[in-house]
Amino acid sequence: MNYNKREIFNMFKNTPLYKGMDFSEEENYKIFSALKNFENDFFCSNGASKLVFIPKDTSKDFVIKIPYSGMYHTIFEDDGRIRESYCRYKKAGNKERPWDYCLTEVLRYKTAVSHGLGRCFARTEYFGAINGYPIYIQEKCDVFRHTNNISHTKKAHNTTLKASGELDFDGFIDIDWLTDFRLYYGSVMLRRFTKFIINNGWEDDLRIDNIGYINNRPVLIDYSSFLD
Repeated sequence: MNYNKREIFNMFKNTPLYKGMDFSEEENYKIFSALKNFENDFFCSNGASKLVFIPKDTSKDFVIKIPYSGMYHTIFEDDGRIRESYCRYKKAGNKERPWDYCLTEVLRYKTAVSHGLGRCFARTEYFGAINGYPIYIQEKCDVFRHTNNISHTKKAHNTTLKASGELDFDGFIDIDWLTDFRLYYGSVMLRRFTKFIINNGWEDDLRIDNIGYINNRPVLIDYSSFLD
C-alpha cells in the first residue's frame, strides 16, 4: 500500500479520538465535523464494529479503519415486542484490546499469511495511534456487487460447490464470487481456503458485504467476525 503516514496522522490528529475513550457509531459525526474537507476527500462506510474512510482519490490504494470501543445498539423482537439495547464491545477475540475488531483483523491476516493464504485477504495493518487511539490501514478493494458481475453457468457453479468441500452456503455466500475465486486461484486453493475458513470458524465472514476484488483478485475485505 502506498500512503503517507505523516499526511494521514496530520489529517486525523485534531479529531476527538483519545486513548481510553468510548467511541461508537453515534459519535461518527464528531470525527466528520473535525476533518477538513471530509466530504471532498472521503467516502465513508461503517459496519457493526468499525468506521471506514475511503479516499475519493483513485490513485490511493488504501482505506482507513477505526474500531469502535464504546457501545453498540441492537434492535430485536422479544415476545412479539420490538426492543432495543446497548451492549459494550468486548468480544473481539484478542487479549490486548478485547473491543478492537480491527486488531483482530490484523492478527487474522497474519494467520492467513502464515498458512500461505494472504493473497485471499485484503491486507490489514496497524497504522498507529491518534492521541493514543488505534487506527488501521487496509488495501482498497472493489466491493462485490451483483450488478457489476456476470453470473457464471450452472456447470461452473457445480464445479465450485464440489471444490469448496464442506462449506455451508446456507443462502448467504455468493456462488458467483466464489466461482471467481476458483477461476482466479484454482480449485486446490479454493479447497485450502474454505478448509482454513471452516477450521478457524470464520464462515460468517463470507457474506456478500465482506467480499470484493483487488485488480480482479477475489479477496475477503472484512474478516474480524462479530461477537464470536
